[in-house]
Amino acid sequence: MAAPTPDSTLAPVVIPFIFSGHMPVIDCVIEDKKIKMGIDCAASSNLISAKLLAEIKGISDLRNTILRGGGAPVMVAEGSIGELFGGQYSLQGYEVYIC
Repeated sequence: MAAPTPDSTLAPVVIPFIFSGHMPVIDCVIEDKKIKMGIDCAASSNLISAKLLAEIKGISDLRNTILRGGGAPVMVAEGSIGELFGGQYSLQGYEVYIC
């Protein structure tokens, strides 16, 4: 694959955030529902509260999986959000763990 040229690179995306403790938090919209989402830059997975599951209809491909992290493995649900907006940026098929 050829190296990107200046004409083929994407412009940087700037999304305002605040800190909650050490965690950067951004305002997001899922299906017209405004939420605050923590961004863990070192994590390999994205977490969403199970409380939102009943309110968000567009989570698809739900399945059970085991989440492994710093503690003992935990059984959680995993799925895909159809579209998530952070600032003016849109993510399609955003994978999340629901816990």
